Amino acid sequence: MKLPGSRSGHERLVRACLTYLTTVLRLPTWRLNQRPVLTTKGWRNPGADAGCPDLIALLPGIALAVECKSGGGTLSADQREARGRWEAAGHWWITVRNAKDDLEPVADHMKEMRRPGGPLAQSPVALLITRR
Repeated sequence: MKLPGSRSGHERLVRACLTYLTTVLRLPTWRLNQRPVLTTKGWRNPGADAGCPDLIALLPGIALAVECKSGGGTLSADQREARGRWEAAGHWWITVRNAKDDLEPVADHMKEMRRPGGPLAQSPVALLITRR
C-alpha cells in the first residue's frame, strides 16, 4: 500500500508542531497518534477513533485539533467528518503542512490574548483575585 507523504516526514512534522505548541506558544498539548499500525484500511492508531487528529492543544476557552499532513496527503473521509463535528462544537481544526507557517494564526491569537489589557495579560492568580 503506497501512502501519500512519508511516515518519517509525518513524524518530523508532528514533532515540529508539538514543539511549537508547547515551547513557543506554551500551550498544554497532547499527542494522540503514538503508535500507528498499517492495516488493510491504511494507517490506524490503536485506541484512537477513526479521524482523530494528531494533536490536541488547549487555548483559553477553546480546543485546537491539529492534523499534520506531509507530502500531498489530504484529509480522509473520517478526518473530514471529525473536523465537521469539532468545528460544529465551536472549536478549531487546523490541517498543518508547515508547523511555523500554518500555526501562525494560533500564535497571533495568543499574542492578542496576552497583550496588555488582554484576558491573559495578568497571571491566573491575579485574574482570580480581581474577579472576587
